[in-house]
Amino acid sequence: MNRIRKWSGRILLILLAPPCVFIMAEALLWISGYSPSLTLLQKVSFHDRDYWATNPGYGRLLFSRESAPIPSHVWIPVDKAPDVKRVVVLGESAAAGFPTEDFNMARVLEAVWNRSHPEWKIEAVNLTMTGINSHVLRRFMKEALQVEPDMVVVYAGHNEAIGPYGPASVFGGRMIGRFFPGLSLAMRHTRVGWLLREVVEQMPAFHKTPVHKSWSGLDEFLDKPLPWSDPSLVVMERRFRANISAIVASANRENVPIIIAVPAVNITDWPPLNSEPNVLTDAEVYEAWRAGRWGALTSAWQVYELARKIADESMDLAWPIFRKARDLDLYRFRADSRIQQVILDIADEYRGKPVLGIDTDAALHESNAAFLNDREYFFEHVHLTFEGMVFICSHLARGMATIWGIDELEQFTKIDIYEVADHLFFTEIDRYAGLQRVLEFMRMGVFADQPEGDRRQSEFKQMMLDLRDGIKSDWNMARLTRELEAHQLSGEPDSSRMFIAGRLALFLGGHDVARDLFNLALKHHPRHLGAWVNLFEVHMLLDELLQAEQTLLKLKEIHPDPTRLDARHGELCARMGRYPEAINYLSAALNRNPRDYATMVNLGGLFMSAGFDSKAIDIFERCLIIHPEDAYVMNNLAWLLLHMKKAEAKDIQKAVFLAERAVSLDPVSHRYQGTLAIAYASSGRVQEARVLAMQAIDLAKQVGDNSAITLLENRLWLNKVE
Repeated sequence: MNRIRKWSGRILLILLAPPCVFIMAEALLWISGYSPSLTLLQKVSFHDRDYWATNPGYGRLLFSRESAPIPSHVWIPVDKAPDVKRVVVLGESAAAGFPTEDFNMARVLEAVWNRSHPEWKIEAVNLTMTGINSHVLRRFMKEALQVEPDMVVVYAGHNEAIGPYGPASVFGGRMIGRFFPGLSLAMRHTRVGWLLREVVEQMPAFHKTPVHKSWSGLDEFLDKPLPWSDPSLVVMERRFRANISAIVASANRENVPIIIAVPAVNITDWPPLNSEPNVLTDAEVYEAWRAGRWGALTSAWQVYELARKIADESMDLAWPIFRKARDLDLYRFRADSRIQQVILDIADEYRGKPVLGIDTDAALHESNAAFLNDREYFFEHVHLTFEGMVFICSHLARGMATIWGIDELEQFTKIDIYEVADHLFFTEIDRYAGLQRVLEFMRMGVFADQPEGDRRQSEFKQMMLDLRDGIKSDWNMARLTRELEAHQLSGEPDSSRMFIAGRLALFLGGHDVARDLFNLALKHHPRHLGAWVNLFEVHMLLDELLQAEQTLLKLKEIHPDPTRLDARHGELCARMGRYPEAINYLSAALNRNPRDYATMVNLGGLFMSAGFDSKAIDIFERCLIIHPEDAYVMNNLAWLLLHMKKAEAKDIQKAVFLAERAVSLDPVSHRYQGTLAIAYASSGRVQEARVLAMQAIDLAKQVGDNSAITLLENRLWLNKVE
């Protein structure tokens, strides 16, 4: 008996010691004043009024990356207006509005509702963030209740496989054990957890690991394919069910109505990104479908092509085939049928309570009499065009009306999209900017093997050309001024609208106007990161370098990404002639993110300008390992090799090779031609040097580059070349 007691005591000590030590450490850190920002929402005071604002550094709690995603910005009074209902939108990048975040789901929903029911106004709160999933949204919900919502809308489900703790996750580990995700997230939100993270990040070994790198979007999951039959997807479904149930239960406990939406997915205009190989012929796939043998269908690409063929005859028959192709896609970037069904099941479980499930995917597809193609509603796989966002928000608004007992549901079927666009200041310039970001997005490696990917990118480029022509003919600063005056007369000051107008002015070249608008936006929303960043860029364009530095220092007080800001600070110091500071800032940024290519190129150029040729050569050679086709880097490296104090024949030969490659990549650059001319002269190819130098001088004269002309004439001794 004594032995049993002895061992029981030891086991109890082993079990209790870790939590006791943790609690003591947390208490000591609290007493010492160590208080990192560990919450999504922060209460801040501005002009004698308290506001809720999102914590820009929250992403570092979740993602082990430099340049981690930042939560969507929120700026709302702590005290609710008595005649306005507050609606919180929870979601991922689709709800956040990527690639046109100024027209996110919360803002569009607010516009759709308020234009239909001006006497029942709402204030929508945008609690969304790129890269997260239901594990994180469960914590978002706890903080959302602080703002005293009258309604919560959840639009999520696309990131369950790839988000934190998902089966394809590269963040927080895969789901080990039932309680691991919750315990891990709880630990990350403690002082002890944050301190341990900071200590680890200071270790030299950490900076050598592949984890310590810049956030690279969906390319993080390039080597994470998951077939439909993978058992981890069943675990994922179970976890998603638990998380959404917990979110709904939290709302119910506080008597807050909640809408859980089945997220819409591009199924007709988005071929699967990755697929199992074909094991059946096309004829066998067709026969398997006709016989209802869905389990025999394993190739996502083959099933997608079948759906297209059936769609020519009957969309009613094609819908389930398109969805099967979506489910078979090995890259799980879209909510699949398991995830979508969970949402409907949970809504059904809460029947009779203020919980409503809305199948926005079916509303957009099967129930949409005007449906032609998903291209109208989606930029790519899940992110909505402005038309798609308005469509989804009109259905969410109908659900809100149902829960609140308002009968005028037909008003939301008569939404004038042009009126909503005008109210929100959405223009073709925003559409152009959105397409530009999507094109950059689609250059990621995960899209490389997508069928018809090149054609899609070509179509987007043509759309951008058409939009640009229309913008040039329809828009100028005079029109923007008129539009802005009309908006200012239509209501109270709106920081989002001012920021959007500033972006438009910047796009149209009205830098002075853009600067004033960004400053005006910041007077109403002093933590608007986009306004601060763009204000800095405008000051740089206007060569207002002192103001640019003041803006950057203010931005650093609230911005969580020192790497990106240090890089820009280095560029600014270089412009101001403060080369030692510039080198320090750029070096610090590069040390934190050794593969930050833009910073690497800028640091190489700075070393080159400051006369540190050997360091510049080392940096540019590293650049060419990452991007071997960069003509600018090739030209600079060739120039440095030619001007080494003890240049050997092999250095001259390498310089000739690099300069020739640079000219082949950009044959109209007079500076590249000039470098090649010098390389030819240095290698004894005098006549070729003379011909090329004269061509470069002619091109330089066309663009007025007198410094290049003088350099070539003096450096190549053209008057002495026979």
